[in-house]
Amino acid sequence: MIADNGVRPTDVIKTKEGGGAKWRRLAYMAIFVLCLIGMGVSMIVNLAVSGGLSWALYPILANAYTIALFLPLLAKRNSVALWLATLSVFTLPYLFLLDIVTPGYSWFMGLALPIFAFCAAAVWVCFFVSKLLKNKWFIAAFVVFVSGVVINPATNLMVLGFTSQFAPVWAMPTYIGIISSIVACTIISVTLFAVGRRRQNNTNNLL
Repeated sequence: MIADNGVRPTDVIKTKEGGGAKWRRLAYMAIFVLCLIGMGVSMIVNLAVSGGLSWALYPILANAYTIALFLPLLAKRNSVALWLATLSVFTLPYLFLLDIVTPGYSWFMGLALPIFAFCAAAVWVCFFVSKLLKNKWFIAAFVVFVSGVVINPATNLMVLGFTSQFAPVWAMPTYIGIISSIVACTIISVTLFAVGRRRQNNTNNLL
C-alpha cells in the first residue's frame, strides 16, 4: 500500500497558477467590454452630432490598442517578455493608423517610426541586461541611465529635428531639458550603483 504524503508543492504551485490565470482572463474580459462600450459610445455620439465618423476615430483606435495591449492577460503565465513583445508588435500599427486619421503633415515615417525603433531596441536591451544582472540596484541604475541619458535626449532631438522642418522652433528649452535629464539621471544612476555595490560587499562579508 502506497502512503499518501499529502498535497505536493507542485500541486500547490499549479493551483495558484491556474487561479491567477482565471483572474487575469476575467480582468481581460472586463477591459474588453469597457473598451467596446467606449468605442460604441464614441461612434454613436459622433454619428448623431456630425452624421459621420471624425473625432470618434481617435477613441476607437485607442480602445482597440488597449484591447491588443492587454492580450497577455489571456496567457497561462504572466511574463514580462510577453508584455514587451505585445507592446512592440501592436504599437507600430497603432501609430500608423493614428497618423492616417490625423490631419496635417504625416509624422509616422519621419518621427514615430525612428523613435519607436530606437525606444523598442533600448527597452529590449534593458530587459536582457536585467536578466544577466542579479543585483536589483544595478538593474535600476542601468535602466535609469538608459532612460535619462540615452532615450530621453535622443527622442527629444528627433522631435526637435522633425518639428523644425515646418516652423521655426526655439531649441533652448529642449537642450536645457536634455542637459538636466542627463545630469540628474547620471547622478541617480551612480547613486543606485553605489548602493548596490555596498550592499553586495556587505553580503559577501557576511558569507
